[in-house]
Amino acid sequence: MAKVYLDAVGTIIRLNMGTDVSAATVVLFNAYKPDGTEDEWTAAVDGEDEEALIYTTVADDLDQVGEYLIQPALTFAAAELLGDTVRLVVHPPYDRADMIPVVV
Repeated sequence: MAKVYLDAVGTIIRLNMGTDVSAATVVLFNAYKPDGTEDEWTAAVDGEDEEALIYTTVADDLDQVGEYLIQPALTFAAAELLGDTVRLVVHPPYDRADMIPVVV
């Protein structure tokens, strides 16, 4: 994936689940933002690949510089399952290292 920058709108986040998830009735990406706040993004099964989930960012999704933790959550008729957490680093404009928060 290419670098992602602060306040990017229209960035496609695509996660391969490694198994057919086309029967999922609800698909969410739970996002843990760099400041510790949580958000929930409504994703979907990729229409071209039944093993992949897809989400396109909108305003206020990537509103912080730093590391996001994104975990897919899927609801099926008889189960609610979580996928592996992935990390997404959001970079500051001009890629200024002095603007990236240091996690201790």
